[in-house]
Amino acid sequence: TILSNTDTVQAVKNPALGVVAAIFWNTSGGTADLLTVNKSCSVIVRETFNSISVGIADPTQSLTGTITVTLKGRASLGTWSSDLGVTVTGTSPITLSVNVSGSKGKSFNASFSLAPSPVITSNPEMVAISGKPLSFQVTADNNPTSFDATGLPPGLSINALSGVISGTPTQSGTYAATISATNSTGTGYANLTITVASATSDLSYTYDSSTTWTCPANVTAVQVECWGAGGAGGSGSKPVNGNAFGGGGAGGAYAKKNTVPVVPGSSYTITIGTGGVSALSPSLTTVPGGDTWFGSATNCLAKGGAGGQSVISPGSGIVGSGGSGSSAGSVGDVVYAGGSGLAGQASPINTGGGGGGSAGTSSAGTNATSYLGATAVTGGGAGGNGKDSGNGDGSPGGSPGGGGGGARGSSVGSQSVGGTGGNGRVVLTVQAVAKATQSINFVLEPGTATAGTTRILSATATSSLPVTFASSNPAVATVSGSTLTIIAAGSATITATQVGDSQYEAAAPVEQTLTVTSAASGFSTWNGNSSTMTPELLSKYAIGGASNSTATSEQPTTSLTPSLFSMTAVVRTDDPKLTITPRATTSLVGAWDYPVATTGAAQSVSQADVPVGCERKVFTLDRSTNTKVFIRLETGYTP
Repeated sequence: TILSNTDTVQAVKNPALGVVAAIFWNTSGGTADLLTVNKSCSVIVRETFNSISVGIADPTQSLTGTITVTLKGRASLGTWSSDLGVTVTGTSPITLSVNVSGSKGKSFNASFSLAPSPVITSNPEMVAISGKPLSFQVTADNNPTSFDATGLPPGLSINALSGVISGTPTQSGTYAATISATNSTGTGYANLTITVASATSDLSYTYDSSTTWTCPANVTAVQVECWGAGGAGGSGSKPVNGNAFGGGGAGGAYAKKNTVPVVPGSSYTITIGTGGVSALSPSLTTVPGGDTWFGSATNCLAKGGAGGQSVISPGSGIVGSGGSGSSAGSVGDVVYAGGSGLAGQASPINTGGGGGGSAGTSSAGTNATSYLGATAVTGGGAGGNGKDSGNGDGSPGGSPGGGGGGARGSSVGSQSVGGTGGNGRVVLTVQAVAKATQSINFVLEPGTATAGTTRILSATATSSLPVTFASSNPAVATVSGSTLTIIAAGSATITATQVGDSQYEAAAPVEQTLTVTSAASGFSTWNGNSSTMTPELLSKYAIGGASNSTATSEQPTTSLTPSLFSMTAVVRTDDPKLTITPRATTSLVGAWDYPVATTGAAQSVSQADVPVGCERKVFTLDRSTNTKVFIRLETGYTP
């Protein structure tokens, strides 16, 4: 691939080999792909999955001093080798300083071990319910600095910094998303399958053979249904004379555990019982079906059905008994027995016994009443047919868990086998998904507080649920709703909490420390002409209500009604060089340009106990259409 072919840079790349080679003709160097140099030179780089090697030369044979080479986006874990004259000046990105003075075009080489790109380690499968909020943390090793995702369901997005996928999916379906994590070395990718259903009952998994199930992200509990395998039908063998009729196998039991807690990302063994396989000898032997369970037998266990008896006899009309259906030994909140197989039938019908049906989701399995296998109940498997004429094998049981049919041995020296029982089954249905996580943004106004004042607390939860506040020390400060009343000097911890609801987990509480000083003693004696003017002195000079250190002070107070928010303050009015300007906003990150109405003595605001040269004023905001409003008084002085 030609990267550049200009009069300043000629560069090529072979991606398969990981090689970039460039000639920089400009005396000030240039950039090509991952290479940046500060002088004219030749550079070649070869990169593998865990290393990078660099060669640098001065073909002009005339340069003095050093050439600086930077490998963009490549971070070194260590230097494997470097020639004399090469100095490593940076490791993230890798930066080299090469002294080419007097080198006469010699090549300088250096090799490095690379810091690996991120590898995604989070769960590759996630489930969600349409209309229900969720959060999923993408995780990766090797210190990723950013994340991305494509192909997410509508309503979901990823936070590029934290790697949290969150939101509320709006459309059911199965989505093949691609997630990625990036560090200074590169980007790692992984597939994420997201299944969005309208209800948890639609999230179901059926298994007919033993396997391992990895719990998808967000699943916290499943309903487990198990079917035991069906017993084998009995065999029939006739060494000399007469007929032999095998009994039918019993169907497997059914067990259901309504709720089994599971952990997302954890693996659980699913053991599926295999159907009994008929034996030819000895006479009257039985082969039961295997048991089925999820995780461990204590979670949910369905016993396999009993086998029908085999018959191997020279006598005439010998029959084997059928397997007896049972739920004994099964474990679950609901258990049902499999149906019984029928014994082999001698004269007058001369057939193998029919197999019993497995239990179903709401009833026991059906017993066989003839050579025909029992019919299946809802959710269960049918029994296999017994052989009804001639010499031959029984039919296999149906899935899941049907008992096999009995064989019929009617030819001298013949051997007929009973039908194999149907294998068991496990069905997992999601019962509960994790609540979405949330966090609180709560910052207490900085600085110390003054006794006798109030504040309006403000905090938001990412869930948009209301946040509540509490004070650890009511002697210092109390909280009523969102109003903080400062009582006395001391320290108190103000805690913001959000307890969650049916869709959100409780947020981690956020604490802020409030330090309270006693009420101010009055104005500073500074008169505005001192060279020691500070913001603190100016504030005391402008606001507070006392004209000297012995007069009574009055700190600003606030009041709140459903439609108005106001601040009352005594301000100095006898100094024309002093300005006191009210400012308001509905957002601390927005402009302070919200309108403020100011009233004072001319509007009949009480001036009781106000010193000469000051005025009590009320600054009022309309809050009827705003959830939050803020006010401040700005003081300025022109000497």
